[in-house]
Amino acid sequence: MPSRYFERDAHIFKDEFEIQELIGEGSFAKVYRCQEKQSGKTFAVKEIRLDEGFSFSEAVREEMEIWKDLQHENIVSLHQTFQGNSSVHFVCENVDGGNLFDEILGHSIYSEQQARSFIKQLLKALEYLHAKRIIHRDVKPDNLLLSQSRISEQLIVKLADFGLARRLPRDSDVISCEASGAPLFLAPETILEEMIGQPVDMWACGVISFILLVGYPPFWSSSDEKLLLSILQGHYTMPSPYWDNVSEEAKDFVQRLIVIKPSERMTASEALNHPWLQMDPKIPMKLGQRRNFAAVVSGVRAMLKFRNISPKHPCLEGNSEKEY
Repeated sequence: MPSRYFERDAHIFKDEFEIQELIGEGSFAKVYRCQEKQSGKTFAVKEIRLDEGFSFSEAVREEMEIWKDLQHENIVSLHQTFQGNSSVHFVCENVDGGNLFDEILGHSIYSEQQARSFIKQLLKALEYLHAKRIIHRDVKPDNLLLSQSRISEQLIVKLADFGLARRLPRDSDVISCEASGAPLFLAPETILEEMIGQPVDMWACGVISFILLVGYPPFWSSSDEKLLLSILQGHYTMPSPYWDNVSEEAKDFVQRLIVIKPSERMTASEALNHPWLQMDPKIPMKLGQRRNFAAVVSGVRAMLKFRNISPKHPCLEGNSEKEY
């Protein structure tokens, strides 16, 4: 993980880096794999074009200011920023293991224990962010990138994309924000455009946990309007046979996150101390019955790729293959 961060002029970028291939694309931003010429090291670079009606706005600067100070095993690290009149380049850690949904689709059998490992790592990233009074606001599987551990076979989860992230003021635990993000993972208070805080990330963590455990989301509709109404009502079930083999601890974990009132949701620290995440990893966990998992996940990914609420920032698009 890069330990130093630099801000540079945009014209220097091509002198120091060679772009290799496109790995993601949105309406106003593209992500490439690139190589640093001097060291030979591989990085990813997000290029935001400022000649498409966007200036170096406060939103772009806020993303940079938040991201550059983050150093955590479970967060994609920012290495350098190159700023110019026509573009901004975010050079960051290259994570080439795909994202969380890619990993799930590659396995016909998926255990509760594996789900628990992924969620624990996500929570460690959120605990770190929340301690710094940062809200991510766009926690979703496509923003959970995977890399292989150098010392074990464990997959490392890395939280990416800080285009929607906001820092809370010192004197308040809530902030006013427009409703933005992937509809499937929006908390009720985000949809209503109420004052929001760190609990919005915990709601999204609960939705991801639900999907990992049984292979389908707690709220679902092909219509955005119906989906958002369903989320606002907060009614979801854990029907048989899909939840029959899921542990009671896992069910309780989900139920303590997908809660309408933000104040009643577990914090990241509380979730890390929940009995489900404290269970002995040597105890075998059952495999839950799943609803045509690959088909459901493909449907969820389609929603994530093409439908985002209020994409007013060049880094917000939900139609990129890989987001940073």
